[in-house]
Amino acid sequence: MKASSKEERRARATEEAAAWVVRLDGNSLTAAERLEFVDWLRESPVHVAEMLRVLDVHGSLTEYPWWSELLPAGKDFALAEVIPFHSTETHSMFVPRRRGAWVRRCAVVAGLAAALVAAVALLVQHQDDTVVVRTQPGERRELTLTDGSTVTAAPDTDLRIRMSRDR
Repeated sequence: MKASSKEERRARATEEAAAWVVRLDGNSLTAAERLEFVDWLRESPVHVAEMLRVLDVHGSLTEYPWWSELLPAGKDFALAEVIPFHSTETHSMFVPRRRGAWVRRCAVVAGLAAALVAAVALLVQHQDDTVVVRTQPGERRELTLTDGSTVTAAPDTDLRIRMSRDR
C-alpha cells in the first residue's frame, strides 16, 4: 500500500470527522443520523482517532480568547497584526486552558464511547437467534425448538429457524 493512499485516507477521515463535529455541535441530529455516526466510528480505528483529534482542536479553538477578532480568510490584513508563535511574548498573551474545557472534552468523548457501547448492545439485543439445520440425502431429523414446538426435516433439506422473543 502506498504511503500517499494512507495519507489520503487519513485526510478524508479528518474531513469527515470535522463534518461530524459540526453536525454534532448543532444538536439537531435525528436518531438515524446518530446511528450513522456510530456506524462511521465503528468502520475504522482511524475514524475514532481522527474524531478525537478534531475534537481536541475544536476544543482548543473555542478556548482561544481572540477567536471572534480574527479576520475571515481572503481579507487583507497588515503583517503587523500577525503574532509570531516563536516569540516569548506569545506565551504570556494566551489565557491558560481552563479545567472546564478539559472536562467538557472528556464528557464528549465519554458520550461518544457510551453511544458506541449502546449501539453495540442494541445490535446484540436485537440479533435474532438463528439455527441452521441441514440434512443429508436419506437422513430425517426431528427437532424440538425452544418454544416447545417440533420440526421434522425431510432428507436433503436446508432449514433456517429464526427465533425471537415474540415469534
